[in-house]
Amino acid sequence: MKHTLENQTLTLYFSGEINSSNADGIEQNVDSILSSSAFSAVLVDLGEVPYVSSAGLRIFVRIRQQCDDVSLINAQGVVYEVLEMVGLPNLMRVEKKKD
Repeated sequence: MKHTLENQTLTLYFSGEINSSNADGIEQNVDSILSSSAFSAVLVDLGEVPYVSSAGLRIFVRIRQQCDDVSLINAQGVVYEVLEMVGLPNLMRVEKKKD
């Protein structure tokens, strides 16, 4: 997983589907990045994610548990709708991908 750290903002770039078959590996990777970085905000770029299952949603909630300032950005149509449906905008900022 690609990530950058600039001005105390950690950006995580997710790509591909996030589902029950790969969520554990993604979560371990995210945990490793979070534990080895000093940051005050996290941006999760979902621009290359066409699908997120409940296992993927769990990853976003875990990120939020480790940082108060979390934003999910560039969420594609269906992914954005799922994030809204489960109430994640109540926990963190969620932005739809601009066309």
